[in-house]
Amino acid sequence: FMADTTELLCKFDTFNYAPIPIYQALSEKFPNVTFRISYLACDETFAGLYIGKNGFHSHVEFEADTTCYQILVNQEFNTPFLMNKP
Repeated sequence: FMADTTELLCKFDTFNYAPIPIYQALSEKFPNVTFRISYLACDETFAGLYIGKNGFHSHVEFEADTTCYQILVNQEFNTPFLMNKP
C-alpha cells in the first residue's frame, strides 16, 4: 500500500501524546511519503502536528490556552475552538 503513496494524512483524538518516534521511523522507512499527522487531546488540553518526509520532521504541540492551539484546531480539525470555558 505505501509503495505508491506520496502523502499520508492522519487525524486523531488521543488520551496521551503522539508516538513521534513511530512517525519518525515510518518517515525513514518510506522516504518518498510525506506524513502529516494531526492530533487533539480527548479532553481538549493540547493539540499537535507532525510533518515528516525522508527522515526529516517537524513537530509542534500547543496547550489549549494559546492562540496557536486555536489556529491548529481550526485548520486541522475544521472546527472552531473546542474548549468549553464558562
